[in-house]
Amino acid sequence: MGGKAKKTAPVDSKPKKTAQDDTKAKKGAQDTPKPAETPAQALFGKWTGKTPVTLLNEFVQKNTGWHKPEYLMHGGPNSYNCTIRLSKSDKKQPTPISVHFKPEATDSTLLKHKTSLEARHVAATFVLHRLRSDTNLHRMLPPMHREYWLDLEKLRQVNTSEWVYVADPFAAKIAREKHFEERAVKQAKRREQAVRAEAGHKEELLPPAQRRRWEEMAEIGMSERHRETVEAVVRTWTTNWGVTDNSSETGGDPGARQALIKQGFREVHVDEALGHTTTREQALDWLCVHVPEDDLPQQVMQRAYRASATVVTSDERALSVQLAAKRLARAG
Repeated sequence: MGGKAKKTAPVDSKPKKTAQDDTKAKKGAQDTPKPAETPAQALFGKWTGKTPVTLLNEFVQKNTGWHKPEYLMHGGPNSYNCTIRLSKSDKKQPTPISVHFKPEATDSTLLKHKTSLEARHVAATFVLHRLRSDTNLHRMLPPMHREYWLDLEKLRQVNTSEWVYVADPFAAKIAREKHFEERAVKQAKRREQAVRAEAGHKEELLPPAQRRRWEEMAEIGMSERHRETVEAVVRTWTTNWGVTDNSSETGGDPGARQALIKQGFREVHVDEALGHTTTREQALDWLCVHVPEDDLPQQVMQRAYRASATVVTSDERALSVQLAAKRLARAG
């Protein structure tokens, strides 16, 4: 009779770990190198929010026609410096408009940086402050750049320029250039007037309305002897040049003195004329009659005399004046 077969215990295929194996495993884990720290982690540490460059790019993308910011790097290791150029396409302009931004140094932030990445984010923070200084955007920045923003805010408090802190730097640039062009034109015009005034062309100093009236007035030319006779008659028979009993109380025309001096009359003559008259027009009449011809401004004095009296006028309707002048010329 055969006997029953004995059951054998299953054999464990996995070898049992020993204390020596655990020691080797721990040693292997210690020898494994940790992942290298990224440049962003080295710069921002545990910061998980948006970086200045990201915030600037997002702001630019929201504005129609704006191009991607250009980061222009300068310098080298340990002395990197970054400037930013923003540009925009405009249908009214043949070429894109561009604006350059150069960061400013503050107590917390210098202009030279160890890495180009650090310089890039500092420049982005500077541009964000220029474009969004009226907001609380600094609360979304990393701690270091938040401090830079607050330093820049102190500088803004003492900067009164209206072209610097604006959300649209391109419109501000166009307005600024137009402003300076207009100012340059005005300055050139004033210089030209001054030169012409020194050359004897003081009629340019008259207001446009008075200048037009002056140009339309009849001009009579006569010999020096005849002119002196006419002036003597006027001086002899004109006893009242506008002075009244209460003229000293009214004070006359307060702007007459400066206006007449600006037209080319000497101060001493103007003061004397105002002593006999009360208005600018009356003083001008007095000056034209009493001031010696060598002291008269060019606009009221013609140095070229003719032997006979003639009249020149730009108003064709003043025919009666022309006829009267011809009669005067025939009379000698």
